[in-house]
Amino acid sequence: MTGFFVRSSAKWRSRRKAARLNSSGTTGDSTGLHLPLRGWHTLAWGISLCQGDLMQGDSLSSFAPRGAYHLRNRYTLEEFSLPEDATRKLTGRPIPQDPSTYRGKEWGCYRTECLCSIADALGVCKFMTKWLSVGLLGFEEFIESIEAVTNMKLSLQEMLEIGERISTTERVFLNREGITRKDDAVPTKFFRPWTHGPKAGTKIEANPFEKLLDRYYDLHGWDRNGIPTSESIRKLKIGG
Repeated sequence: MTGFFVRSSAKWRSRRKAARLNSSGTTGDSTGLHLPLRGWHTLAWGISLCQGDLMQGDSLSSFAPRGAYHLRNRYTLEEFSLPEDATRKLTGRPIPQDPSTYRGKEWGCYRTECLCSIADALGVCKFMTKWLSVGLLGFEEFIESIEAVTNMKLSLQEMLEIGERISTTERVFLNREGITRKDDAVPTKFFRPWTHGPKAGTKIEANPFEKLLDRYYDLHGWDRNGIPTSESIRKLKIGG
């Protein structure tokens, strides 16, 4: 994992510079047209079609450690429209399923990020986990698998801490490369109403989005600039 980040840092810097030349979130072609989706970037990483539906929780998944990477912290279960009692059982907290609300979405993204970080560490395909569907593998199954192989009995809290340690270690590296809150932003096009389709008229609102980002940082133990605090570094035993 470290090798991947080291090899990619130069590419990130050059791609971030290129992305800033086109901060509108669109790509112009030779005819002067602006094509949606093809040129939507965060951290210079293209946003996939499945992240272009403007669910408010998806705005956080637009800047996973490698950019707009839906296989890391996208709260996919939002699409199931589960009642809050169900999300409480699945994630430990009730999460509103109204796609237009920002309330509670930071927890869905944070919990998914921990789950996917551990899946990556274990070499488990995300399509076999609760990232994809409620009936698949989650923390409980990971705990059982680890115990069966290593005889280590981990608690749910320890698993969440492992996921957090992975995410925060990655964040420390990205901070070193110059990535902070200024880069944790969706394309400006997302702040304008969608003009067609089932989400016509919806948009990301700037102030609620910034508050959502604050709450997401708080869950991670990062400051308002998206930098892990010294207390978080010590708690997670990163770097020593």
